[in-house]
Amino acid sequence: MALFGNERESPQEAQRKFREEFGAKVHDEVQDMELAELRADGGVYQDLNLKSYRPSVWGLIVFCRKETWYYVAEQESYLSFFMKGAGKTEERTVCLSQLSDIHFSLPKRTFFSFMNPELARSINATYTNLNGNRREFTLVLNRKAGETFRRLGGQDETAADETAGAGGGGGPTGVTADAAGGGSAVSRQGTDTRPFRQETEDPFGSYYLPSGMARFDAQMHFIAEIDKMTRILRQTLLIDGSRRENDAEHSWHLAVMAQLLAEYAKDTPDVSRAIKMVSVHDLIEIYAGDTYAYDEEGAKSKLEREKQAADRLFGILPADQGAEIRALWEEFDRRETADARYAACLDSLQPFFHNTLTVGHSWIDHGTRRSQVEARQSIIRDNMPSLWPWVVQNLDRAVQKGWLLDA
Repeated sequence: MALFGNERESPQEAQRKFREEFGAKVHDEVQDMELAELRADGGVYQDLNLKSYRPSVWGLIVFCRKETWYYVAEQESYLSFFMKGAGKTEERTVCLSQLSDIHFSLPKRTFFSFMNPELARSINATYTNLNGNRREFTLVLNRKAGETFRRLGGQDETAADETAGAGGGGGPTGVTADAAGGGSAVSRQGTDTRPFRQETEDPFGSYYLPSGMARFDAQMHFIAEIDKMTRILRQTLLIDGSRRENDAEHSWHLAVMAQLLAEYAKDTPDVSRAIKMVSVHDLIEIYAGDTYAYDEEGAKSKLEREKQAADRLFGILPADQGAEIRALWEEFDRRETADARYAACLDSLQPFFHNTLTVGHSWIDHGTRRSQVEARQSIIRDNMPSLWPWVVQNLDRAVQKGWLLDA
């Protein structure tokens, strides 16, 4: 995606094309862009899947109607980012809006701030990764940070103006938050405009009032802990294309599907048991993280990560309930019973269905092959055979449309 034009097109035309192509890629409408340097350590780059060995990378903060992204051609140097055309680069997009509980702040102003003008162009960010570790990074802009901070942080103009003074003030970016549709992309996702921001990493441990009943308190601890499923993002988009779904949404969707689709199962399942299975089958990802279905490297450590997560999570509950839920999770993984096979069919069908309605978004992002998807969907072929022709028709179309590689 060239941005700065060349002998064949003007910068305006190049940026118009970028907006169209980027918008199509993320299923959103690009409204403004800001060149920024991302400074972070290796742990942050690993979390963001940038795979950079440099202390910083240059890219774009792309403000879209629904979400805010950081786009980077990660193999480029600062110079080649401006020059372009210096060879093929590996492009990446990171959704800043969806980093778990991300918080933006400006550097505090000190008496000596005037000696470091870069502070006026810096925005600090912190977030929690899938392992529950707190990470931080810095965005360094080409202009003063006030307006960009306001848009990233989802603040109103009064609050931002007051805060921006700590970083030296801000300058206009061309499209204000109001012009972008009544608020910043991040604010619409509810990350920084809530009237309440949690001040502790362990709200249950900090605020829970014990009942004096050990069993009840253990159950409530577990219930509080599994709220973290809402932070685990999957590769699959919501059907409206607005953002990636989380594990809790996925599990809810499967629970409803389980009530509707049992008539297509070759072996009649116990729907109530299948609902229980799909409700708990991804709980361990709170600690183990989501492993993409076609991630061969991640699959190598998946079993051990998930076993350790199960020990930790189910151990919170009273022993009888912890054993019961763990048994359902293990039964789901083994796929030896009609109930487990039915639940596993749904777990394969739901993301497949979402990809057919979001123009193969996650398939395209990962360069997925038809053979990979067909192998994963074979459980439907074997256990819900009447649906198999429909699956094949969708696979054929996905290859024709270029959503899947024909291999």
